[in-house]
Amino acid sequence: VWVSVALWECESESESETETEPVGRPPESEDTGSELPVPPRSTNMGGTGSLLPVDSETEPEVEEIDEAAELRREERRKKRKEREAAEAAAAETESEDPEPGSISLASRPWSVVYVDGVSLGNRSVMRSHALDGGSHEVRLVCTERENKEKTFRVDIDGEHVNLGCWDFDTMQKCEL
Repeated sequence: VWVSVALWECESESESETETEPVGRPPESEDTGSELPVPPRSTNMGGTGSLLPVDSETEPEVEEIDEAAELRREERRKKRKEREAAEAAAAETESEDPEPGSISLASRPWSVVYVDGVSLGNRSVMRSHALDGGSHEVRLVCTERENKEKTFRVDIDGEHVNLGCWDFDTMQKCEL
């Protein structure tokens, strides 16, 4: 048990004597004859609960603590601004609608062309077919070759996209 009081007074009623003893020494007792350990004196009375002596070389100065806290706050502000700027830029690009464009394609032999599930009919060559901006699925189905299929995913944003020629005999791109 550590006693954290500066002085401990013990009064004796007999003959009005008052004895004052330092911390850690209880009144003499015949039963134990032992003394409690005396804790080291602390100059730190800041309410931290520590009874260890304060070492001025290792104890940070209040100004240093304030500067470190301010640096951490400034770093958090900087990161928050960067995050907000990135979110704003992402929201701006998402809100912009892609511009319309067009596609061209060919197939050997002819095939039925579907764009986003809608048939555009039998084609062997399709030049500059207009499409709204955004992502589209273009599917070619060759009924002359046991309904073989080839599907392309195309992103349109204001440009013309040439998907080239597809050969259903070799199932590879071909030259026209």
